[in-house]
Formats: sequence, structure tokens, C-alpha cells
Amino acid sequence: MTLRERTAQLAEKCQIKHDYYDNNAEGAQKSKYLWSPDLAPVEPARRTWGWYNFMNLWISASFNVNTWQLAGSYVAAGLAWWQGWLCIWAGYILTGVFVSLGGRMGAMYHISFPVAIRSSFGIYGSIWPVLNRIVLAIIWYSVQGWIGGQCLYLMLCAVWPGTARIPNHLPASAQTDTKHMMCFFLFWLCQLIGIYFPLHKVRHLYTIKAVTAPIGGIAFAAWVAVRAGHGAGPVMSQSSSLKGSALTWTVIQAIISSLDNFSTFILNDSDFSRFSKKPSNALWSQLITVPVSFSVTSLVGLIVSSCSATLYGSPLWNPLDVLERFVTDSPSSSDRAGVFFLALIFVYAQAMTNLTGANSAGSDFTALFPRYLNIRRGGYVAAVLSFACVPWKLLSSSNNFLAYVGAYSVFLSAFVGPYFCDYFIVRRGHLAVDQLYSNKSSDLYWGLGGFGINAYVGYLCGLIFNIVGVAGAMGASIPIGAWYLYQFNFLMGVFVSGGVYYLMCRFGPFKVECNKGWNETGDAALVPSIMINGVDPYAHARGDSEASVVVETKDSEVQSVVETFKH
Repeated sequence: MTLRERTAQLAEKCQIKHDYYDNNAEGAQKSKYLWSPDLAPVEPARRTWGWYNFMNLWISASFNVNTWQLAGSYVAAGLAWWQGWLCIWAGYILTGVFVSLGGRMGAMYHISFPVAIRSSFGIYGSIWPVLNRIVLAIIWYSVQGWIGGQCLYLMLCAVWPGTARIPNHLPASAQTDTKHMMCFFLFWLCQLIGIYFPLHKVRHLYTIKAVTAPIGGIAFAAWVAVRAGHGAGPVMSQSSSLKGSALTWTVIQAIISSLDNFSTFILNDSDFSRFSKKPSNALWSQLITVPVSFSVTSLVGLIVSSCSATLYGSPLWNPLDVLERFVTDSPSSSDRAGVFFLALIFVYAQAMTNLTGANSAGSDFTALFPRYLNIRRGGYVAAVLSFACVPWKLLSSSNNFLAYVGAYSVFLSAFVGPYFCDYFIVRRGHLAVDQLYSNKSSDLYWGLGGFGINAYVGYLCGLIFNIVGVAGAMGASIPIGAWYLYQFNFLMGVFVSGGVYYLMCRFGPFKVECNKGWNETGDAALVPSIMINGVDPYAHARGDSEASVVVETKDSEVQSVVETFKH
């Protein structure tokens, strides 16, 4: 057997097996790069998320080291604590609105982000925004994994103090040491277990975190306050050091940074909302929980940092630094026990945060290689690539890293504009879901050669308005006016790209007829994709080989639907 034949045989073995591919050769070839069980609309059996699951998702997501440091970073920039906290409220109220809008397509039509964005960027043009989202998802997975490893390090130090004295065998160029690398690798390995399970089956793990994390956070704040013994500390009593325009622009920057930090979830919230039992479950729960949970968590972090200033002379903005001082400054047995349990909560919190990130990255990978990657395999690919990101070097200069992430959100915001405008303004909520999986040139979402030219023109315009500011964020010298404009980077990217997309749809060479009335058809739009040449692509996912669906349809409308399931 030749090498080419062996390679082909291996590729054949790696393909995802499914009844649709096995029984419908013509359809399988047509949708070779467009359809897979994980890209298909979620069938009713897997729509298990109620409003409380989305609430638990964002409560659990808010409890991480980055959120703890939010308000503190604004205080360090010169704001009073209450000004920084109000900025967090304002920023995450806006974020809650954008997240709810981003999840609407998934909640109504039960499709993931890589499929939903095909309506605006085209069947094949959607690959570029998916690639961009994958890159940032992997970077964040890597960074959160490194932080989780440091939480694990504190756990081990609390049980075995000798962990802190493990000799270093890494060169100085590695920018880390053996003990921290060991803990990162152990945490990275543990995360692989969670990736194995599908998202709709692990929703209760978010419930556990949503209960334990706030309890641990409040207990941590109370513990530090008792040890400080002098109220809430000096940070909570200091006034703003900024006045006039400097204060105004710092406030604007603080508000917009919340949107920057959430840009990936704004874009791909459909990856979660598609599992909702009904559309309203993914609306109000996210709209309310996002600002409340992130604002409360940041306040707890601010109290801990303020009290640490009383204990150590200057505020420690990172909660892990506070715990490390507790476990290294001649700790008692009760101190070590307290650090162990709090570090354990942080470990679990970081693991669940990364489980969310792995699912998102895995969902995006399915759109790139649907015959070979499902969400599980994609999650493992993301985990391997995250290790290659060397997060300890990314975080060695935190200011540069945060500037990079903020700049990268500009690229994502330019995708959000056409994506939202297409659904809410141009299509008015109507999607022909079966055509999102079709490569016919006569279909609605084909565009030019499979690319949505209108969306790409809007995307480029959204980038142009921010590109000078991006250069400034990376250290280049730019005009002050361009810098001020860049402070609105996410909003500027969304509204410019979305506005240009709308104008192109109305007056450009590739016009798209705007629907005249709101028309979210929901499940009715899923019917043409349920039965494909007599084969039910959902039967395998349900584990129900005897399920049948009787459908009489035309390409443009649904005449009647009768669904019969074994269970």
C-alpha cells in the first residue's frame, strides 16, 4: 500500500460517522463542508436549557480572576472606587444587551454561530469570521488555563508547603519556573476531562459553580476584612485623581473595555442559546444576569484589594497574590485550610470558564472541518493549540497583553455589525435555515462565489475607522483625535460596519431585499432540513434509530408537519 493510499485510509477512518452520510451519498457530497451533526439545528431532545441555566452560566463565568481585578484596574487608572464600579455597571448593561442580541438567532432557530453568520458573510465567506473568533478563543483559553494552574499551585502550597521550594530546572529565557509549569500542566490535563462531555449534559456543573463561587467570594472578602480590622481599607475612601477631560475619557475607556472583554461571547452566544427550551429563556436571563453578576463580583474583588492595602501597605489587585501572602507569611493550620478551600473554588471556577471557551472554539472548528471535527474533537484541538500559546509569556507584560486583546476586539466588532444588521434589520428575523447548508448559486445566502460582498465591505469600513487607534494601542505615535475616536472602538466597529452593510444591501450592486415585517418563523424554518432525501439527520444524535419525521414541503414554504418519535 502506497503512502497516498495509507493517508487516504487514515482520513477515511477519522471521518465522523452519521446515518445521513451513510445513507445519502449525494446529499453528503453536497454538504461535505457545510453540514455535520454538530452544525445541524439542535433537535428538541437536546433543548434542555431553561432560564436558570443561562443565569448560572453567567454567574459562574463572572467569578474568575480577571473579573476580580476589573474595578481595581480602574482605580489604579485614577478613578474613585464608586466611579470605577459605576463604569462596570454601565459597560456590562451594554454587554448584556449585545449578548442577548447575539444569542437571538440561536434561541429562535437553534443554530450555532458558524451557521448563523453564513446569512450575512456568505456560505464560504463565513470561514474568515469563524477563524478570527477561534484565534481569540484559543488565546483566552490559554490565559485562563495558566491562571487556573496558579490556583492549583496555591492549593498544593496549602497542603504541602514544600511545593514552593521545588527547584527550578528551566532556563531564564522560559520566563517561568518548574513548579508553576508543573501546576499549569496538571490543570491543563484535568481540563481535558470536561471537554469530553457535550454542553447540554454539563449544565448542572455551572449550577454548582454559581452556588459555590459567590459563597467563596463573600467568605474571602469577609476573611480579609477581619484580618485588616480597620473597615474597608484605604482604597474605598480615596477620591478620584482625575479631573475634566482626563476623567471623561477614562470613564469612556472603562465602559467600552467591558464590551472589548466580552467581544467573543457577543459574537458566538448562539452556541449556547441554541440549547434553550424556548427563546425567552435566553433573553431576559442573560440581559439581567450579565451586568448584575459581573458588577457584584468586581465589587467583592475591590473590597479584598482595598483591605489588602491595610495589611501590606499597598493594594494587591490580584486575589491570588493575596492568597499567596496568606500561605507564605507564617500561616497557621486554619490559614492553610482557608487558602486550600478558596484556591479549590478558584480552580473549579477557572476550569468551568475554560469549559465554556473550549465548547465555543470546538463549535467553530466544526465549521472548518465538519467531516472530521465535532465539538469534542475541536475542543481538544483548541486545548493543544492553547498550550502552544505559551501564556506565561503573554502575561509577562500584562499591559501589552490587554492592549492586544482590546485591539483584537476591533476585528470582532466589525463582524458583529453586518451579523446583527442582517438579522434584525435586513432579514427582519427570518432565516431560510435549509439554505444555510446549501451551496446552490441560486440560494439566498450564496452571494458572489459563496461570499457576502456587502458584509465584507462593511467589515473593511469598520476596520478602517479603528485601524489607526489599533496602531496607537500597540505603541505607535498617532494623532490625539484618532486616539479619542479609538476609545469607542467596539461601538464604532459595530455601527460603522453595520451601517455600511445596510447601505450596500439597499443601494449597492449586490442588493438584498429587506423584509417589510418582523418574521421570526422559528421551528417552522427547520423543517426542510429535518428530512433530507428521506433520511433523518437527527436520529443518530437522539439515539433513536426508529424515529421518523413525515414532512411535505416546498423550497419556499412549509405546508404541513407531522413528527412522530419513538419516545
